[in-house]
Amino acid sequence: MSRMLSRRVETFARRTATAVRLEELYRLGRGVGAERLHLAQLVHRELAIRNAQLCKELLLLPFGLPETRGVQDVVSWFSSYVDWLAEFPPPATENEDEKFRDLLNKILKDNSDVTRTLGTAVHEVRAALGEERYEEVRSEITLILDRFFIKRIGLRFLIQHHIASFEQSPGVAGIIHSNVAMGPILRAAAAEARAACEREWGVAPRIVVAGDGDERHNPAAYALMGNIDLSHNRSFTYVPIHLHIVCYELLLNSCE
Repeated sequence: MSRMLSRRVETFARRTATAVRLEELYRLGRGVGAERLHLAQLVHRELAIRNAQLCKELLLLPFGLPETRGVQDVVSWFSSYVDWLAEFPPPATENEDEKFRDLLNKILKDNSDVTRTLGTAVHEVRAALGEERYEEVRSEITLILDRFFIKRIGLRFLIQHHIASFEQSPGVAGIIHSNVAMGPILRAAAAEARAACEREWGVAPRIVVAGDGDERHNPAAYALMGNIDLSHNRSFTYVPIHLHIVCYELLLNSCE
């Protein structure tokens, strides 16, 4: 299998990705006119660079991963995204921005099989290395893939944010909300974690969200907490769905 990248992908991979603050994405996501086009151009540039860099990183992985069909397929997909973006000019008008949104939707849908495909690459490497050798390097492979998926989350964040920013709501810009309250997110995540635990094990522990009024029913537990300032009674700017996923996974692991 070829480990070569196109000249175009190599060129984009050598460029420096720009760190973008959440506050800036929120501001641009609520913008109109030139400010909105600035967001489109920022996303256009960053996606091309970051997709190209992921291609480069995948082909530099150890343990024979770059030779697997799974990694080669993912590199091929991400290289295609670089080509699509390079052949689509940075949006300069509202009409071009709408067409750019269509391209982002196409990339988002095409990107949905990456996790399963990289899983097949790991199975292929495991078979090639043998169980004993694979167990020696398992933690390193896991760390490598974790880094990849964290970067992929960043890519999908930019795509989803720009697509969602076409719908304007008070206090919301794209997928970023200015008034996120942790209490409702914690309660929803707790309910889902308990339900998942009950499906798997037939039983689940009770989850208490401190400060949501439950102290009336469980005073002993709250007596141990003292007069603490509960952070989930505040609101802040963030991405609710990301918080929900993190809370759900933490609570599910604790329940199990």
